[in-house]
Parts: sequence; C-alpha cells; structure tokens
Amino acid sequence: MNIKKILRDSKTASVFVWLSLQVSNSTFNHLSRCLRTDGLGWADFLGLSSKQRLVRYPFLSPESLRSLTESLKHPEAIIETIREVRKRNVHIIGMDESAYPERVKEELGANAPPFLFFKGNVACINALTVAIVGTRRPSPAGRITARGYSKILAEKGVTVISGGARGIDTEAHCAAIESGGNTAIVIPSGILAYRLSSQLDALINWRQVLLISPFPPADAFKKRYAVFRNSIVGALADAVIVPETPLRGGTSYVIRHILRQRRPLFTVLYEEPIPDSAVGNRSLVSAGAVPLPPTFQNRKKILDLLMKNIRK
Repeated sequence: MNIKKILRDSKTASVFVWLSLQVSNSTFNHLSRCLRTDGLGWADFLGLSSKQRLVRYPFLSPESLRSLTESLKHPEAIIETIREVRKRNVHIIGMDESAYPERVKEELGANAPPFLFFKGNVACINALTVAIVGTRRPSPAGRITARGYSKILAEKGVTVISGGARGIDTEAHCAAIESGGNTAIVIPSGILAYRLSSQLDALINWRQVLLISPFPPADAFKKRYAVFRNSIVGALADAVIVPETPLRGGTSYVIRHILRQRRPLFTVLYEEPIPDSAVGNRSLVSAGAVPLPPTFQNRKKILDLLMKNIRK
C-alpha cells in the first residue's frame, strides 16, 4: 500500500487524521483552523515529525499524537474503512464544503462534527424539514398521530427527519416513505455499523431516504452518540412535532435545542385519560409548544396550522 500516494488527496488525509487522533470535535476543528492559519494542508500535517506536531500544536495530547504515529505505521485498517465508506456510496461531507448544512455549523459551533456521512438522497435536507420525535414506547394513539402528521407533511413535500429509534421515530420515517415523501434518518452510530430496523428495511428506497451520521464510520452505538444525534436532528429541523413524550427522555435534547433557537415546536394534546407515554406533552404547551389535535378529520385545517407556524 502506497500510503503517501493515498494521503495526497486532501479529503482522505483529513479523514485519516480525524480517525487516527480520536479527539473531540472541538479539538479537531481547532486543529483545522490552525492549519489554515499556518498555510498547511492535511498532507503537510502528516509530513511533520512527531516532535514538530507536538511543538506546533501543543493542544493535541501526547496520547492522540501517539495514536496518529501508530496509524501511520499501520494505516491499513483506517484506509480500508475509508474505502468501504466510498464503496457503499456514502458521501463524506467536510465542514468546509457547500453541502455541509450551515445551521449545523452555526448552532453547534465548536462542537459541530468535522464530517457528516450521507447515504441516499442528499437533496432531502435542502427542503423544508420537520422533525417528528418522541418516546420509544408509544401508545397506539401515539403511533397513529406520528404516522398521520408524517403523512400530511410528506405529501406536502416536507422532509420528515428523526433519529431512527423504535417507536415514534420509526413510525414517522415509515409513513413518510409510504406516502411517497422523503425522510432523513440521523443515526447514533457510525454509518458502516448501522443496521436498519426490519420495518424500515422493508420500505427503504434511497431516492426517498437520507441516512446521516456524524460519527466515525465503524463505531457502534454509544449512549453519548444518541444524545449528540439529537442535537443534529434539532439543528436540521425547521420545526419539531412531538406526538408523545414522557417527562424525561432523549426527546428533551431536541426540544431544548429547538426552543433555544426559537423555532416552532408542536405537540399533540390527548383527551383524558392521557397515555402514560404522553404525560410530558402538556408541559411542552406550557413551554410554548403549539397544541395539535390527535385526530385528522380536518386535514386542511391541520396543514394550514402547521405551515402557518413553520414558514419562515
């Protein structure tokens, strides 16, 4: 393997460094800015000696630099990971590329992921995008409302985005596909490690679906990845609909993000007795969420209510 020839490509070199250093997003982004200031590319950085890297970029820990040195001695695994990503038609989008969502950079700031891995229809997130998120254990009514609102939006050309988890997320993704619309799935693992649920896998059509991961491609699910995934969902969404949520749970991260950014938040209000899985819905109304009905007799009125609040 001619590692020097392979790493002449700037994109490959930057991903190689990112996977090798195993540092936080903020540290890698800081390194990227420093290299630009120094007039160096990623291949130039790799061409420095270990001592030069340590002296010029002292914010990189000795452990991270040792990891990079080991990767350069034995590059096969990381190069094979990058090759496998491309072989599976996954697009690697760096932060400096026009396809990288501007709002992710703006709202996540220093912690924005250096790379996003996209598989499917990238145009999905260029449309108006609404997140439908909620509990993994919805009531039958929650499943119906998640599907109903997803269908209404998808048929209007709105991309439905969620996190691919079981429950509300999966119902929303499936209904969007079944309605002929588009859906974006932000996953809590590396894109090579992710496996679609059987429910989604049976419906998948890559012209209608965009899979998004901000994590190293071979990484398995981690709890902290699920939390960060929710921040990406919030940054990409023009609005959020919560069919059902308990008082606590991962949905709260998306809700807090959307409220901080002052974008529209909706939640479904059920008649008594309220399902246990929806006991948090009323608190969302108190926080400023627009209440939605749990039934769909007047679809035009519902759509008008949604679009009136979502339109910029």
